Amino acid sequence: MLWRIPVLGETSRPGESEKEFRIRLSQGSRETRDQWTEALRKKYADRIASLQDRIRRAEERIEREAARAKQRKLETAVIRPKKNGIAVPCVGFVWLPFWITTDGVEVNAWE
Repeated sequence: MLWRIPVLGETSRPGESEKEFRIRLSQGSRETRDQWTEALRKKYADRIASLQDRIRRAEERIEREAARAKQRKLETAVIRPKKNGIAVPCVGFVWLPFWITTDGVEVNAWE
């Protein structure tokens, strides 16, 4: 008995079992697929390399911008003291009175 697949235009060889025929077709299909895949890889290799380079440069730019933003954030950090971290050992008040003459000159009042 001969096996036939009209879509592929294949017919089994005389004495070839169905299993052997299917194995042969599967192997042939894989080889054809691999050839097409390799041809496509060669055809688009330059484009793929160019796109990968663009992706790499974009990722580097993102890393640089993130580092800059982090640096800016560190530079503008405001440290506010807590109430329990402030100690005032002494408070003083100074008053220095002065007189203004008719000429508009300030004169110390304590002299």
